[in-house]
Amino acid sequence: MIWPPSVVLFRSYEHGRRKTNLWLPVCLLWPPVVLIALLLAPVAVPVLWLVAGRNRRYQAVMAGPVLFRLFCALRGLYFEAGNLGNGIRMTIF
Repeated sequence: MIWPPSVVLFRSYEHGRRKTNLWLPVCLLWPPVVLIALLLAPVAVPVLWLVAGRNRRYQAVMAGPVLFRLFCALRGLYFEAGNLGNGIRMTIF
């Protein structure tokens, strides 16, 4: 089973030393997102079904699960920007 990311860690560096650590708990956003998705699904799925062309209905309805799988695949991502001593590092757990 795929699990979505729980925490995002941002670290900024200056002169080779860690300046700030910022832990963002993404898991706190999930209950409201799930509630909104459950409330909007009965309206969104038929609208997408009707608006999409005849050949693209399946892709339009399945866009939600595909985007969710893509978001879950971000877990373990490590991103670094800047030069050797200064910059930002981001890790998704």
